[in-house]
Amino acid sequence: MQLIKTSITTIKLLVLTLFLFSGKTLKAQNNSKLLDSTITTGVLKNGMTYYIKHNVEPKDRVSFYFAQNVGSVLENEKQRGLAHFLEHMAFNGTEHFKDKGMLDYLKKNGIAFGSEINASTGFDRTIYNINHVPTSNEKLLDSVLLILHDWSGSLLLKDEEIDKERGVVNEEWRMRNTPAQRAGLKVFKEGVVKGSIYENRMPIGLMSVINNFKYQELRDYYKKWYRPDLQSVIVVGDIAPTEMEQKIINTFSSIPMPEHPAKRPVFEVPLNDDLIYIQSVDKELTRGTIHYLIKFKKEDNNPVTFIDDKLISGLALSIYNSRIRELLTAENSPAHSITLSYENHVRPLDALTLTIKPKKDKAEAAFEFALTELARYAKYGPLDTELERSKKSKISSYAMTLSNLNKVSSNAYAKRIYEYKLEGTPFPNYEWYGTQVVQSLPKYTKEDVLNYLSKKFKYQNCLFGLTGATNTYYTTEDSVKSIIKKVQNASLEPYKEIENNDPLVTDDLTGSEVANTFEVPGLNAKGYQLENGARIILYPTDNANENIRFKIYSKGGKSLVNADLLPDASMVTQMAYQSGLGEFDSNALNKKLAGTNQRFYYLFNETEEGFYGRTAKRDFETLMKRVYLAFVHPRFDESEFESSIKSWRQNNANKYNNKHTRYNEAMSLANTNNSERTIIYNDSIIKNITLHNIKQIYKERFSNVGDFTFVFVGDIDTETMLEHLKTYIGSIPSTGKQETYRDHNLIPAEGKTQVHIQEKLETPQTSVKILFEDYVDIDVRKELILNIAGQLLSSRYLEEIRENEGGSYSVGAWGYARHTPKEKYIFQVKFNCNPDMTDKLVDIVYNEFKTLETTVNENTLIEAKKSLIKKRMESENDNSFWLNQIVEQDTYGLDIVSKKDYIDLVNSISADDIKALMKDVNKNARVIQAILEPDTIDTNQSINKMEEIKQ
Repeated sequence: MQLIKTSITTIKLLVLTLFLFSGKTLKAQNNSKLLDSTITTGVLKNGMTYYIKHNVEPKDRVSFYFAQNVGSVLENEKQRGLAHFLEHMAFNGTEHFKDKGMLDYLKKNGIAFGSEINASTGFDRTIYNINHVPTSNEKLLDSVLLILHDWSGSLLLKDEEIDKERGVVNEEWRMRNTPAQRAGLKVFKEGVVKGSIYENRMPIGLMSVINNFKYQELRDYYKKWYRPDLQSVIVVGDIAPTEMEQKIINTFSSIPMPEHPAKRPVFEVPLNDDLIYIQSVDKELTRGTIHYLIKFKKEDNNPVTFIDDKLISGLALSIYNSRIRELLTAENSPAHSITLSYENHVRPLDALTLTIKPKKDKAEAAFEFALTELARYAKYGPLDTELERSKKSKISSYAMTLSNLNKVSSNAYAKRIYEYKLEGTPFPNYEWYGTQVVQSLPKYTKEDVLNYLSKKFKYQNCLFGLTGATNTYYTTEDSVKSIIKKVQNASLEPYKEIENNDPLVTDDLTGSEVANTFEVPGLNAKGYQLENGARIILYPTDNANENIRFKIYSKGGKSLVNADLLPDASMVTQMAYQSGLGEFDSNALNKKLAGTNQRFYYLFNETEEGFYGRTAKRDFETLMKRVYLAFVHPRFDESEFESSIKSWRQNNANKYNNKHTRYNEAMSLANTNNSERTIIYNDSIIKNITLHNIKQIYKERFSNVGDFTFVFVGDIDTETMLEHLKTYIGSIPSTGKQETYRDHNLIPAEGKTQVHIQEKLETPQTSVKILFEDYVDIDVRKELILNIAGQLLSSRYLEEIRENEGGSYSVGAWGYARHTPKEKYIFQVKFNCNPDMTDKLVDIVYNEFKTLETTVNENTLIEAKKSLIKKRMESENDNSFWLNQIVEQDTYGLDIVSKKDYIDLVNSISADDIKALMKDVNKNARVIQAILEPDTIDTNQSINKMEEIKQ
């Protein structure tokens, strides 16, 4: 067996060097820090490359990726869509796994199609993946490698399977053909890649090709391009690299390389000297977006300057985006949002991109505003304070990564590897790279950022694309050119900012002591109650260094708000978040918190209010200050309120452009049996929302800390954290009052409610949602039965609706429970489909519900149970999982079960349990059947029309 090992010996030379010695094996130590010395890599004699890395996140799991330097750009005019079609066919029969045998085998081992088995096709590449494969099953590992082997060149491509898959791909086209996609496609084709082959090689292809290609045409394309020299095997996980390397050699070396392979061409995208101007109207869009690109030919990544290029670019972009967010908070700002990015659009083309969402009738003003600020920034660079804040934020983020190197997921590593292989992106050793980042960032200067901007901000090779629904968002080409010239010749002054250097908290804090302690049943967590009544639960784990997840909650939520104030209540969290805290508006607060590593979100739903997020352990006191201010000194800014209301009114005026709006509104009303508490917003309702009401609702719901529970899970330092909790949380006032939520009986009417909406749809598509709901007592076992029943239904719908009927690309069923304000189960089935098939597919939905009363496929039941157990095993080291477990136990009284007890509980569920549940569902459930369909069903005519647009 001949094997070629690769070696990268210097940081300055990052190239994959192949040494070909007939009859010999060359092995060398890989010592390049820019690759990763722990990656075993080689090239087989047939040209196939492999990469193997040991990684323990998640433990006892391994992920397999099969990457191909093949995509839709290699098609000819008569093959448009075949690259993507082949990706579908990879799951429909191979040499060693006939028909759906591959998926059946993997599902029997708890590996789920969609979330853990998937593939994607792009212009220049096709990626297959099988993730989180248990390493304890040696036969399973060998079989997964055999699947990758078959993908390489052993697809069966049977006539009947090809014909069945045509319908599935048509439904994928139908699902993806959204208003935003249609509008964006015109900008992409006529602007971004204009004049290149990419312009007419969208991966989804043409349905006229998909529906009519000859069987042999697909097989010829497969034989031509699916070959070892264009393929790579990537294996990352809790495995021994040496053993896996030998398995790969044994499995893949026999795959033949064609004697006269076609040359894999490389394509270019021409740059445009003059401005390209595009307006792209779609009547189903609700607002406009401006895409302003400055295009560049993609340069080869330089390993010598890789770190500097990447970090300075990140600093430059983040500084502009922070600055523009602050400027947009002004009352008269012309845009909802502006973002600057540097992106690779297709393999040979990069672009500096301004993405602008203008306010109504403000497209020209928004563009001038964004471009002016970019020109000002490019001329003067960042302020020292801006640069230092950006550095602090990035150093904090990378420091967190360095402290959790064992938490980098196998999937993240695999993605870096195939990006390295296919796109030439240097693959850094995470530890080395993170260390370089933390060491390098402090040295960068204003001049470094200015130098980057001078290279990237130009007035050549530009594209202005505006997408939207009506002329209210539009401008003209002459106006755009005039604005660009105006900005280019403008005399700009340097940017100035105001900083608030006051402390976050200036109050004298009296604090509270611990009044008593309590246990958390089923878990080694500790509970404390402060003198002011606040309850605290701390659960230390070693799952991730420095990382703490938290949730702070109280029962009540919007259920305690009068119906006439619910529109005001819907803006409470938005206004609290956008207004800042205490003496700091949102901009000042962001500056003050620069360098802290945390996420802080407001929570206000039907039955609870509070906060949630995550924080680095070192920033825990800062988190406590934010929580204290959120309780004691919330801030509600009048200008923020006026801006938000104005934006809401403008969006509301166009909301019915989105053809799903009436459908979703009707569904909401049906879900609550037309309750007065279901608000359908209109101008009159929005007009009556006041900041005063918003403040009062917030005050009522957040004024009593004694009714709140604080849960923290992760890298807990109990003694230090408890002192901070006593100081800050202990200083928040309490009324001593205990509240709970109200039950407004928000449930569908008894029997069956039908929602049938017809709209003039550009894409001939029916949307179907069917819900089954009813009140029932819920415990952990009942939740598992609901989940399994949903999986069984999904499996049947995948087989019947997608595969056998070709009626939908994505169809799913979910069974789950709601615990508040009253326990109930919910089954939800959702899919989009060909309008001509609606009635037939809806019948299948109900038939399968009925079938589960009497017939449960034992093999599918075992698959569902294995999937649940597998996911639980993978969740053991996840702080978010344990946070949810504690909250559910504390709020709903659900038992926290051990891993062993969970496995026993899942395995105890029988077919009879499923049948009993489904008998009750079919007999007693309140059902909503909601259908949105075109008001005229002429499928072929509509498809042909869209084909003309795409061509």
